[in-house]
Amino acid sequence: MKIINKFLYFLFFTNVFLLCFSASVYIASADEQVSSNEIYPYLQNVTTNSIEVSWNSRSQNQGSVLYGSTMSYGMSAQETSKPVSVVEVSSYTHKVILIGLLSNSVYHFQIVDKSGFISADSTFKTAPVYGTPFSFLVFGDIAGNNDNPTSAFYTTAANEAEEMVLHNPKTIAIMTGDQQEDSKDTSWQPEYFLSERNILKNTVIYNVLGNHDAAGIETFDKYFDPPVSSNSAGSSTKTYYSFNYGDVHFVILDGNQSRAVGSEQYKWLVADMASTNAQKADWRIIFTHQPGLSYGGNHGLGDDNGFMNAISALDTAPGVNKNADLIIMGHNHVYERAYRPEGEKRGITWITDGTVGGTPGTPPLSGEYLQYAGPQGYGYIVITASHKNISGTYYYTGDTGDAGVTPIVKDEFIIPIFHGNNQPNFWDRVVNFLKDLVKL
Repeated sequence: MKIINKFLYFLFFTNVFLLCFSASVYIASADEQVSSNEIYPYLQNVTTNSIEVSWNSRSQNQGSVLYGSTMSYGMSAQETSKPVSVVEVSSYTHKVILIGLLSNSVYHFQIVDKSGFISADSTFKTAPVYGTPFSFLVFGDIAGNNDNPTSAFYTTAANEAEEMVLHNPKTIAIMTGDQQEDSKDTSWQPEYFLSERNILKNTVIYNVLGNHDAAGIETFDKYFDPPVSSNSAGSSTKTYYSFNYGDVHFVILDGNQSRAVGSEQYKWLVADMASTNAQKADWRIIFTHQPGLSYGGNHGLGDDNGFMNAISALDTAPGVNKNADLIIMGHNHVYERAYRPEGEKRGITWITDGTVGGTPGTPPLSGEYLQYAGPQGYGYIVITASHKNISGTYYYTGDTGDAGVTPIVKDEFIIPIFHGNNQPNFWDRVVNFLKDLVKL
C-alpha cells in the first residue's frame, strides 16, 4: 500500500512540474512572438448578436475561439474558412465569426491555434440596442513612429496606446487612417498590430484608409473586413462603408479617391445618407482621413478634393432630411474643432484628430469657423452618444510621446439633439458657449 501511495505522490508532483514547465514555455513563446512580430488578436464587425474574431499566426492550420460570459468559456467556434496568406512574410490571417450572442454584453474569449499558440484571455462587448447610451474611442495617424525601429514595436505608438487604455470604453474605436508607414507587412505588425495590441484585443476597430495605407491596398484588404455586405447603400468596396451602432449611423469615407459632388463615392454617400439606417438614427458621424475644414498641421489646409462642397451639397440632396452632425478627420497631426453652418438646416461640427503618431503638427492660431485648437503634441478622443446629445473629450498626452504620462483633458464639447423648431436645447448651447469662452 505504501508503495502505491508513493507512486501516486510521484505522479501528482510530476504533473505539477510539467504544468509549471508548460506555463513557462507559454510565456517564453509569447515573448518570442513579440520579437518576431506575431500579431495579437483583433476584433471586427460587431453587432448586437455577433462579432468577428481575427488573429495572425505562422501556421496555415485552422484554429478555434473559446468564448463565454466568464473565463471558463463554455462555448467554442471552429475556423471554417482557409487562412489568408499576407504579403511579404509567411504569416496567415485567421477569422472566426461568433453568432447567437446577447446584446450589450461582455464576453471572454481565447484563441487556440493548432500551431501551438494559445492567446491570453481577452474580452469584447457586443453592440447595444437602439436607445442605449455608449462611449467609443477615436484616434489616428500612427504612421511615422520610427523612433526606435529596432525594438519589437515602435515606442511612441505603444506609449500612446497604453495611455489610451486609461479611458478606452472597450466597445468600438474609429482609427482615422495612417495605421502604419508604408503598407508593408513588416510595417503593419510593429506599428499597428503590436503597438496597439492592448486596445485591439478588447475593442472593435473600424479602420479609415489613410494615404500611407493606400500604398498597399492588397495588404489592407487581407487584414480587414469592414461591413460592406450589409451596407444600406450597397457599397462593394472596403475603403468606404457604413454601419449602425446604437443610436449612431457611422460613415467611413476614402479620402484617397474623389469625394467631390458627382464622383462615384459621393453618389454612394448620398444614397447611404438618404437610407433608413441613416435618417432614423439619432446621429450621423462621418469619418475620413484627408480633411476638409482644417486649419493647422503639416499638410494642405482647407477644402480637400471637393469634400466640403460635397457635405454642403448633402444638405439639399434628395432624401437627406438630416445631414451629418459630426465629421472627424485625420492627416493633419493636430487636434482642432470647428463649427460651420450648413444651409437652412443645422450646422456641422468638424474635428481634426491626427495626434497619436507621426511628427506633431503646428496648431492653428485662427480660422473663420475655428472654435478650439489643442496644444502641439499627442492625444485621443472619447465620445459618448445618447438620445439627448453627443459629448466628447479630448485627452492630451504631452508633446514627447513618452510612456507613463497622465492624460489631461484639453477640450470638451456637446452636440445637442435638434428639436421640432430646428434649434438645439437651450441649456446645452449655454454650456457649450461657456466652455469655449473659458478656453479663449
